[in-house]
Amino acid sequence: MARRSADIKIPSQAIRPLIELSALLGRLNGSEAEEEFEHLLRLMRRYRGHIASRPWPERWTYDHAVNLDEEDEDFVARGRIKGLDRLTALCLARNMSLVEGFTPSGFLWSFWANSGLGGVGSGEGVNRLRDDESSFSESLLEWSLLPYQADYAKSPSKRIVCCWGRQTGKTKTTAIKVVHFGFVNEGSTVLIVSAGLRQSRHLLEMASGFLESSPVAFSGVESRTQKSIELKNGSRIVALPCSEDRIRGYAADLIICDEAAFMPEDVILRVLFPMLGTTGGGIVLLSTPWGRDHVFYRAFHNPEYSVFHVSAEDSPIVSKDLIEEQRRELSEEAFRMEWLAEFAEPSTTFFPQDLIRGCVDPELQLLPSLDTEVTEGLYFGGVDLGKLGDHSVLAVVDAEGKRLELVYLNELPLGTPYTEVIGLVAKAEGMFRFQGLYVDQTGVGEPVLEEMRRCGAPLAKGVTLTAKVKEEAMTALKLAMEQGRLRIPYARRLLGQINEQRYSYGLSGHLVFSHPEGGHDDQLWSLALAVYASTKERRPSAPRAAIIR
Repeated sequence: MARRSADIKIPSQAIRPLIELSALLGRLNGSEAEEEFEHLLRLMRRYRGHIASRPWPERWTYDHAVNLDEEDEDFVARGRIKGLDRLTALCLARNMSLVEGFTPSGFLWSFWANSGLGGVGSGEGVNRLRDDESSFSESLLEWSLLPYQADYAKSPSKRIVCCWGRQTGKTKTTAIKVVHFGFVNEGSTVLIVSAGLRQSRHLLEMASGFLESSPVAFSGVESRTQKSIELKNGSRIVALPCSEDRIRGYAADLIICDEAAFMPEDVILRVLFPMLGTTGGGIVLLSTPWGRDHVFYRAFHNPEYSVFHVSAEDSPIVSKDLIEEQRRELSEEAFRMEWLAEFAEPSTTFFPQDLIRGCVDPELQLLPSLDTEVTEGLYFGGVDLGKLGDHSVLAVVDAEGKRLELVYLNELPLGTPYTEVIGLVAKAEGMFRFQGLYVDQTGVGEPVLEEMRRCGAPLAKGVTLTAKVKEEAMTALKLAMEQGRLRIPYARRLLGQINEQRYSYGLSGHLVFSHPEGGHDDQLWSLALAVYASTKERRPSAPRAAIIR
């Protein structure tokens, strides 16, 4: 588009993005968006002689936005009032293009890269968005951080532990920290690694949601998928499971270990930390407490780490009524861990937290339903039938090879009729072709088992959980865990139920098992029955589940 120096015409599609930038500047400066918009137009008219000397480029590019030539630098240096107005006008012009119109995120990048020319110091003007995560969050993302959240988000430390209770905002605050880091650090790589891919993607989705909620920030997004966000400044945010094979090969500027206490310590120390070796990057260990024989616990007590420890009781956003309700409903240890963010574990637990962590496989994901594809395998099922205030649960493990993998776990709502449970088991039989299926018939009798067999689960075997049988089943489960044969996905409710199972010795000499008042162990017992079945019912030439598509 050819233009005379006396006239300047901006692309028509630039108006809306300019208005969005004006709204951001208004929030940042405490002024009206309309005033900011008129000010931007005045600056472009005032300096149209320099701005109109070149045609708008066809498309926007990051390099064109941030790399000024000598003529531009001289133009800014000749300005009055430290050249701020000239720099602003030039940053506006550098982010005009015929296709996009105007790229407001590019204006920020242009300004940050060249603010020294205009005499704008750190934390001044638009630089506040770059230098202060609180301003970035409040003005750009329109999300206000509480003081304790801002302390964490703004921390420059390269070694951070964030140990917060439930509902205190640790995931949202971390998402803001991630977005800010990628936005202000050109070409950076941020890795979000968790004990499970779903957890990693949840944090990535939250970061993506913050970007999408801000038109200015979203204009800086190059692409988004379920696994990554690419920004137009060359930065990328990648979500990964804590799998050694999946995360090798990256060099990272920032690593977020979400639910770090559940991740294999060996992967954190041997795989993730070396990724920071050439970048001088930082790492955040983010988790609720779990276990003491782990890098998260040691880092929590390490003075070389910046530790942010927040209890739900200290947060103004957590309902006091909810806290008291949870105090009544949960065991003391579970409440202290989940809500007070304290390291706690009963001395009588049968399955220690460190043992449970060793069974978590970050790449293993539960089948979402019985309508999805299942690969060929040797499957064993366990059914814990709900009674009164308990849930009915079906667990399925695959005993193919030397390991047992939990592949399906379905906890039905309280009060689900046994007819629906029977229907679920029958459908599962058709899908998995169980080699063995153990059903807890304690207190329900034989009729439920007979109906289950009649409806299509011929191998369903009733198990009455006497003290002796309970000891055998729990011992089989614990042995599989100690031998490293059992692999389970990251499922917090299941992990909590396993850890809460307590034991004592009865008068008969057998172990007596129990769970805390208000707690549940339905998922645990369904898993224990499935594992127990795999030790008792394996046959040399077992029927194998076909592939269902």
